[in-house]
Amino acid sequence: MHFDTPSNVGAASVTSDLPWYRQLNSYHWLVLIVASLGWLFDTMDQQLFNLARRSLNLLCTARSGNHIRTCLSKTVCDSAANA
Repeated sequence: MHFDTPSNVGAASVTSDLPWYRQLNSYHWLVLIVASLGWLFDTMDQQLFNLARRSLNLLCTARSGNHIRTCLSKTVCDSAANA
């Protein structure tokens, strides 16, 4: 594919006195917001896992003799004990 390049290519590379965020149009802002939300929700699930992990480990590994005490459900405790 061939594009015609304008003869004043050097003039387009001159920076403006405006800050970077003033040079963005509405589509740029949309892409920035969508990418930021994607990153936020991607990292949020990992943080929720980290918050719940310690409590779940404490609940599922509390032992009474040789038996694991029932916590949230037998399946959760059994899988935590086997890990």
